[in-house]
Amino acid sequence: FWRNAALHFHSLHLARGRTHVVEVLEKEGNLALGNTFQLLMNLMDAWTLIDSLLLLPQAEVEMTRKVEAFHCLDNVLQHSFHHIALASMECLYHQHSNLKSSLGRGQSASAAGATEQRLMELRGRGRLLVTFVGLIQMRSSTDTNARIARMEAYMM
Repeated sequence: FWRNAALHFHSLHLARGRTHVVEVLEKEGNLALGNTFQLLMNLMDAWTLIDSLLLLPQAEVEMTRKVEAFHCLDNVLQHSFHHIALASMECLYHQHSNLKSSLGRGQSASAAGATEQRLMELRGRGRLLVTFVGLIQMRSSTDTNARIARMEAYMM
């Protein structure tokens, strides 16, 4: 839902050049919001791609099955999985950080509530990822696990 709504907004109001929305953002000194929006769209596209690979659990009930599926993966993929896990957490973290910074910037109560809901969803996915990474015992440096855990902590 969120991705489609964002894509629709972007195509109608930001991608067509100098629209009324762009002019208002520029006049109010909030043109950076348009740039933030573009960054969020890129992060959402990256996250959508990672999520569509179905390598990571999307809910707690999938955890056992996804851990078992990981151990059935080819060794080459298992050895480089830390890159996928780190990139996944970076996508979640940056989406969360950008959304959180936009909270309260002239948002209506309903928009702020929707943003809070999306922030909770991102935190939940971050928690799932940290749990999953801990259960699969990735073959990587402890630095990777620490970076993933640190990003999750910043999302709380």
